[in-house]
Amino acid sequence: MTAPSGTAAYRALRLPHATVSVVVDVEEEFDWSAPFSSDSGRVDAVRWIHLGHTALQALGIRPAYLLTYPIARSEIAAGLFREMVADGSCEIGAQLHPWVTPPIEETISDATSYPSNLPVDLERRKNERLIAAIEDALGVRPLIYKAGRYGLDLRRADMLAGLGFRVDTSVMPFQDLSGTGGGPDFFGIPSAPFWMDRDEQLLALPSTQELVGMLAGRLPISLLRVLYAPRMERLRIPGVLSRLGLLERLRLSPEGYGFENARRLIDACCARGSTCFVLSFHSPSLKPGCTPYVRSEAELVRFVDTIHLTLRYLIEGVGARPTSVLELYGQLRSQARAATDGG
Repeated sequence: MTAPSGTAAYRALRLPHATVSVVVDVEEEFDWSAPFSSDSGRVDAVRWIHLGHTALQALGIRPAYLLTYPIARSEIAAGLFREMVADGSCEIGAQLHPWVTPPIEETISDATSYPSNLPVDLERRKNERLIAAIEDALGVRPLIYKAGRYGLDLRRADMLAGLGFRVDTSVMPFQDLSGTGGGPDFFGIPSAPFWMDRDEQLLALPSTQELVGMLAGRLPISLLRVLYAPRMERLRIPGVLSRLGLLERLRLSPEGYGFENARRLIDACCARGSTCFVLSFHSPSLKPGCTPYVRSEAELVRFVDTIHLTLRYLIEGVGARPTSVLELYGQLRSQARAATDGG
């Protein structure tokens, strides 16, 4: 699937001050290199969530935990998140992994692992089951959404808003997933927050991912899409551009990126006037051996240190205010209302 026509109409939003939010994909454990399976339901890694949660609390961060269906159905997870909801130390959202979320009426494949490739009615019904499971487990309705594998169809904004979602966190800027099973193409979509619907009720909050280097901001989107196509990845062209200091795609995440990468990314974003920073990662990375990013205790220590150092740099070095996802939504809604009233 390619980006829908008319994406130029999406208007990037900015606040008068910098903010930092954290989004954690809380999901079941599965082999990332194996075919998708409806049997992927192990959730033991969720017991390790406290390692990240403690580090975030120490910095005044109230993360958004986006739960998949197996997590919501797990008593282990429910007990952990009930406590966090009760003490107000987190926000709860939903993440749709179609291959483990009923009703499973599709043929499970790479293509159908992207919610955007499902019939819209099936995607809606899966989300309804996911929302109900979270409500049953925690007593709260999720207002924050993420499509599994970033499989968002922007043209389905009204469907998501109709389900009660107020923030979508699926957009991964400067990423084209169409060559990996027919996922979405986010080139040309704002990397800052933007309203997805005409009524300005559903906010897109993209992950912080940008291009840095001497060529950043100087090349047309059409050429950037070519440079980061799977064929170019196989030829290692992006790596060559990175080593030459010409162009590098960096994400604000401890998964595959160290603190020095995070600092370069943050500095570049600040130079361009960015105000909303979103750090993200997957909860199984907090347990060694569950993801490619953390395979040992030593790598886990570095992983948590990277989270801490990155957030401290944003808060103390940049002056970003810790802001939860729904707090950010409220601020941007108030800003929109003020602009309307003033107009």
